[in-house]
Amino acid sequence: MRIAFLGLGNVGAPMAANLAASGHELVVWNRTRSKMSSVKDATAADSPAQAAHGADVVVTMLSNDEAVQAVVLDEDGVVEGMKEGTTHASMSTISAALSRRLAAAHAARGQRYVAAPVFGRPDAAANAALRVVAAGAPDAVATCRPVFELLGQQVIEAGAEPENANIVKLAGNFMLASAIEAMAEAYALVRAHGIDTELFHETMADRLFASGVPAGARAQGRAPRPARGRRGTGAPAVRQRAARSAAVRRGPRLGRLRLGGARSPRRGGCRTRRFR
Repeated sequence: MRIAFLGLGNVGAPMAANLAASGHELVVWNRTRSKMSSVKDATAADSPAQAAHGADVVVTMLSNDEAVQAVVLDEDGVVEGMKEGTTHASMSTISAALSRRLAAAHAARGQRYVAAPVFGRPDAAANAALRVVAAGAPDAVATCRPVFELLGQQVIEAGAEPENANIVKLAGNFMLASAIEAMAEAYALVRAHGIDTELFHETMADRLFASGVPAGARAQGRAPRPARGRRGTGAPAVRQRAARSAAVRRGPRLGRLRLGGARSPRRGGCRTRRFR
């Protein structure tokens, strides 16, 4: 399989390295050209269109809506380079509105589009332990599945409408940010009353809330801190507001996604979960 990978940031670079190590033919592109040489056994492209030309699957892992729009839709972008019948997997965290626009742009050219944002930090990307939320036409998702399984430990299928995956990702980010903010306020309360924060952490993380977020705080040797300011100016508060805004823009159609479902057996070491 010939794969094009665009976006070699903190998460994208280790993802591209895993694809390069898999034996598939890999073409990479990045706005900062010097980063392309760090991906061994990959061919560097001069433009997004050149990277996409001849690829079976084009993967974009970019920072935000503006970057994805420019790389995919602008002149000499991915849409111009892709051939009819090939598939673009957008693994960036973007708005549902942009996802719908991308789907329409690809459909107009006879191309396929899958939204596949991921949950996981750079270390998870390096260890191919991301969780991929994929949505799109079943045949398009099936085409991308071998790529997803090289990048993650689980593929979660969120339906035939690509934007569903983006909503799941934004909602998940909102829950994570809310959890971090709540923990920060709780630690501030405990600390203000002179209670041992390690004892509190052990009580919460090891017994009541055995999840990755509290455990991650311990691994970094620190307790979460509350955001400053009335509305909150810390990163968790900013992410909360962004997720809320995206959800509001999405509107009442959110009800079309039902979060129920069952796990299917492992495939090649990567679990699959489908919403139905």
